[in-house]
Amino acid sequence: MRTLGIAISILLLGAPLAAQQPGVAGTSGTEPVDRVIAVVGDTVLLLSDVQAAIGQLEASGQPVPTDPAQRAAMLQDVMQARISDLIIVEAAKAENVTVSQDELEQQVDARIRSVMQPFGTEAQFDAALAAEGLNRARYRQLLLEQERTQAVMDTYLRQATAKRTLPVVSEDQIRRAFEERKASLGQAPVRISLQQVIVKTQAADSAMAKALATAQQVLRELQEGADFEVLARRYSDDPGSKEAGGDLGWFRTGGGRMVPEFQAVADALRPGQTSGIVRTDFGYHIIRLDRVRGAERKARHILIRPVITPGDTERARVRADSVAAAMRAGANPAALARSYGTPSSEAEAARVPLDQLPPTYRQALQTATSGQVIGPIMVEGSSPSFAIVKLTERQEAGEYTLADVRERLVQSLQQQQMMEQLVGELRNRVHVEVLP
Repeated sequence: MRTLGIAISILLLGAPLAAQQPGVAGTSGTEPVDRVIAVVGDTVLLLSDVQAAIGQLEASGQPVPTDPAQRAAMLQDVMQARISDLIIVEAAKAENVTVSQDELEQQVDARIRSVMQPFGTEAQFDAALAAEGLNRARYRQLLLEQERTQAVMDTYLRQATAKRTLPVVSEDQIRRAFEERKASLGQAPVRISLQQVIVKTQAADSAMAKALATAQQVLRELQEGADFEVLARRYSDDPGSKEAGGDLGWFRTGGGRMVPEFQAVADALRPGQTSGIVRTDFGYHIIRLDRVRGAERKARHILIRPVITPGDTERARVRADSVAAAMRAGANPAALARSYGTPSSEAEAARVPLDQLPPTYRQALQTATSGQVIGPIMVEGSSPSFAIVKLTERQEAGEYTLADVRERLVQSLQQQQMMEQLVGELRNRVHVEVLP
């Protein structure tokens, strides 16, 4: 029978003092099988909590020492990490940090569906739960508590670190961190660096005019009092949000997930406010901002796309062929990228693992060599587009170099130091007692 294993993942951060029964005695009358090892605010941390955390690390494939002294040292490290978590939870309580119950419910339901999938049937899933001493209702409640705790911590940390300056990381720190972690990095896959030009398929003027007329009709209906969600389900051409009434979920202020034109309008709206018509490469949007949470926004949209015909795609392919010919003749890829409107974030990439690229890229670049121009490569999306790629460097599989992981190392060290500073400051405000 399949077991839940680490899927159960019930690693609670601790429980209120009133809810705990520390020192549960073993039947032999000697040492208790569990005990309180730390008190943080009004929450206790049990030895079993830390042992469960170590067990999950072991189950997830991370090396756990068998030597008693090394295992005891690991227990101390995990205990301190759990204490830091509890300090953050206490600080979040003091700041009255709350999270959306509806979103937690949705996250837990999605998590349960994901865990259930490998079991094949609900009966097998319930049997695995029973083997762990749980039923589905209790399992769901435990996951809900876990998700709520994590969400509260994440929200508090975003708020507490938003205005902090990132610590400066020295070159010696970066090199030491690399040497310490190098053995655990494994073998690097083939990595490539590239420059590219994206030639997008453009709808005919008549199709754009028709889409704009539809967007204007939708906007009039909204202004006359029609329900935004109903109109999204009726008109929107975004399959990812249409059935959810145009709901896009949460995204950060300032860019990243949304295209710039959309982001600029969404950032300027106030909760409950609806935009006019916003044009992007996807078509025409009407945006409604629902909520703001710190540096995040939750919005809905109605998207009207112009119809793309096979003739439009063929015209884009011809333009892409001319770009490929120009690049092979020595034209500057960066200049071509600017003239064709390729975003700077897509025009160049360094040391990208080949196996992480989309399948069409992976296939086209599998045997490409440095300096070679490849393409046009057809790229699927909201409408077909074509990529012309110049491979600027190819690194074969082998050991990771510092250059490969430098950026991630710096970010990791900065976050680690910022967290240490924050937890150190919070320790002065929260009662922490470590018991022998």
